[in-house]
Order: sequence, then structure tokens, then C-alpha cells
Amino acid sequence: MRLEADGKTARLIDGSYTIPKFSQLLQENSYPSVDEVANKLADKFSWTICPSENHALNLIGLSTQVPSKYVFVSDGAYRTYEYRGREIIFKHTSNRFITIKSV
Repeated sequence: MRLEADGKTARLIDGSYTIPKFSQLLQENSYPSVDEVANKLADKFSWTICPSENHALNLIGLSTQVPSKYVFVSDGAYRTYEYRGREIIFKHTSNRFITIKSV
């Protein structure tokens, strides 16, 4: 808590912190992307995740619109997190629909 007050760490979401990196280009601190935060959450809970819906379309280049809700399918529980004004949504599905080996 003191490290956060001193500016040495920054809270991403409850229970996840980062050391802010100053960007010379932007002249402000830069933070991890939504995908990096989602992957760290998946590692924390031992989930397998895969982007879904509009987020997946944006990642593969079929859409140029940047979503405000990042939806991932996972083999974990249904969860929603708020990160820097965007929602990270995890929807439960069977693991066989997520892994590459299932194709």
C-alpha cells in the first residue's frame, strides 16, 4: 500500500500490481495491455483462455474497431474485471473448444 502511494507500484486490478514504466514518447507512465493482464489472470487461476467475439476479429485483422469489452472463453469460472475503463470478461466453455488439439 505504501509502495502504491509512493508511486513505485500501480494497481492494475485487485490483487495485481505492476511497476510503472515511464514512456519518453508519451511523457507518462505506460501500462500493460488488456491481453497481458488477461494472460496473467489466466496464469494466476490456471485457466486456458482464448480471445472471442469482437476481440478475436480485431486480433486477426478482420475488424479495425477496438472493443471496449474484451471477451475471452476459458475453462475457468465466469468472471468480469474492470481494467483502465475496459471490461475483461471470461466466459466458461469446455476445454476441448479452446485447445488447438481439439481441431
